[in-house]
Amino acid sequence: MPKTPAGIRKLWSWLFACMYLIGLPAGFAVLTGTATAGFVFALCALLFIGQAWSITPALRTRFWPSVAGKVISVRITRQRDGKPAGAWRYTPEITYRYSVDGRTYENGLLSFSRPPVSTPDRQQAKAIAARYPRESRVRVYYNPRRPEYAALEAGPGVRAWLLLVCFLLAAAACGAYITARM
Repeated sequence: MPKTPAGIRKLWSWLFACMYLIGLPAGFAVLTGTATAGFVFALCALLFIGQAWSITPALRTRFWPSVAGKVISVRITRQRDGKPAGAWRYTPEITYRYSVDGRTYENGLLSFSRPPVSTPDRQQAKAIAARYPRESRVRVYYNPRRPEYAALEAGPGVRAWLLLVCFLLAAAACGAYITARM
């Protein structure tokens, strides 16, 4: 294979650096013989973007106004899991009531950063439900444009941030590998 002139290598490096900065080095990775790293980079970049997109609603809740609310019911439901026969899943269901501008709302969403908690561990479901006893006062974060959208926990959870950082680090590692191979 003939050697590439230094000017062309610099041009490729500059183009690759620009593509890297916007998160799309996979195309150049094929040209440099690191297709697998390029594919992994693209996958990690997409996962990072997807995770960032999914925590956006949870981030917005940090800036929403809040009002006092009251827990009106707490229960744990049990349903069959589709996996091994006889397995059960437990879901804590917390319903709360709050008022915004004289109008009363009821909701059951704990957080926008994760789906409703469903676990095979009954004790874990009980521990979550115990954080919100019936008749207790709670802080409710609501969307000022649509007050029916509300949650008891504002902002993304630790798990959401951890996934975001892991995808970013994996993408950066693959990008660095590709850059080093050029």
